[in-house]
Amino acid sequence: MTDLFKTTLKYSNSGLADWVREIDWYSIKIREITGIEGKKQARYCPITNTIELAADSNFPVLFGSFIHELYHVKQRRKFGLLLYWFFLGIFRPLMEKNAKEAELAAVKWANEIQQWRDNIWKRKSKV
Repeated sequence: MTDLFKTTLKYSNSGLADWVREIDWYSIKIREITGIEGKKQARYCPITNTIELAADSNFPVLFGSFIHELYHVKQRRKFGLLLYWFFLGIFRPLMEKNAKEAELAAVKWANEIQQWRDNIWKRKSKV
């Protein structure tokens, strides 16, 4: 989880996701769950202010799932609990679309960072 928090902090300061700094994401409880790729990988529980997150060997995917759920935190904070649930019931495709866009942008950013780090290690190992 330490890497997830460090990466989230870097991402929030990258200029690509200023909205992350607007929520107190570091105070949200994270509970590990078992999940299956594409099913039940992550979920935000607004009543307990908890993100349930399944481990993933692909860190950018794990990070993207976390950002996706943080986007739901943003939505919940913006609308309040009752409107959040109402909108999630009525406008779920739109709310999920916005969270998915945030997720994909985060995965792309994390992949680029990971490739950059891998290239540096390759260069260092050749020296």
